[in-house]
Amino acid sequence: MESPLGSPTGTRKTSVFSTPVGNIKSSPFQDVNGRRFHNDKACVYILPCDIPELTRQGLKHHLFKEVFGGYHMADFSDPRKIPSRVLDIGCGTGIWIASMHDEFAARGRDDVKFVGMDVVPVFAPMTGVNFTFVRHNCLNIPFPFQDGEFDYIFVRDLSPAIPSTSAQSDVLAECLRVLGEGGIMEIQCTDFTIRSISQTKAPRTSSSAYTITTSTQFESQAQNEHVQFFNNCVSKILAKRALTPIPCSTIGMLFSMEDCLVNNHSVRYALPLDEIWWESGSRKDTSPTSESGDRSESKRKNSASAKNALDQLSTLSENDLALRYQAKLQVKQLIDSLEPYWNETRDLPGEDFNKPYREMTASFFQEDGLRNGECLEFGAWWGTKKSC
Repeated sequence: MESPLGSPTGTRKTSVFSTPVGNIKSSPFQDVNGRRFHNDKACVYILPCDIPELTRQGLKHHLFKEVFGGYHMADFSDPRKIPSRVLDIGCGTGIWIASMHDEFAARGRDDVKFVGMDVVPVFAPMTGVNFTFVRHNCLNIPFPFQDGEFDYIFVRDLSPAIPSTSAQSDVLAECLRVLGEGGIMEIQCTDFTIRSISQTKAPRTSSSAYTITTSTQFESQAQNEHVQFFNNCVSKILAKRALTPIPCSTIGMLFSMEDCLVNNHSVRYALPLDEIWWESGSRKDTSPTSESGDRSESKRKNSASAKNALDQLSTLSENDLALRYQAKLQVKQLIDSLEPYWNETRDLPGEDFNKPYREMTASFFQEDGLRNGECLEFGAWWGTKKSC
């Protein structure tokens, strides 16, 4: 797996060092409840900017690559279509830029210029990459770029930074302003809330995910009660800031409403967080997912015994199971990153969050509580800018 702070594919050649641009007189960071966050009062981005969160983002980068089969969905198979000027909005550690540089360089294009834009500089030095960092809040329009300056604009998981549909439309319009005619706009994201996919005979992809189509069905709510608790909490946290917990359901509409985009494409996948009971032909787990004391210990032992039986029936490869485990771990890391906000979701003052957190993690990692179809949902949308 790629390090979130280092070279994703190996040793690089001589550096082309990045230069921060923008107002950086004030400290870009602040500490909140022991976690490091950005210090931009005009930015609503809710996640931390510290090592644990950047590690989660590195893992997420790996998950996107495995689920989508690459670092991008736009078609650059023709060497003549490789872009010369690329903008990554919300670039974070710069790991996507480093990965794209390696891909293009391996195909003879080590001259591609990359620009990363974000509210804080958390990128690692990228030796040999033609990279410039611009410190700018995407809600501050206009962006500090000329009309048509870029051939390819990439946005990933920016929904925690853009409130309301109108703001999303404004940001997309500004992206298209700085995208040249014939250039490609691509957005990738995952949903915050977790749904359970219904039993299906649809084939799995090479990453063991399920392609989401109009015929894909999901249960009315997640089957794990701890996931229901998480969904409720994260929805409250995001709603307070006018942020959506289901960006995969809104971005497609934004794309379809944009007159300047043509040749639009999209794809959505559901990656289960564990092996689902019906994938191995076993019985559905209908037992309670939250118990304590001896009963909880007994359930863990029973789960271990059941897991051994499932392993013998499994239709998933070791790589499939490992990827699903990584997706599950990423969800747990996201819960950790949102910890400073959990007080907002408590019904009673002083209510302890540690107990439901312990029960949740035990259910996820010790009691096989995610075998009823709970999925992490991925989406990608891309299109070409026409003259407008």
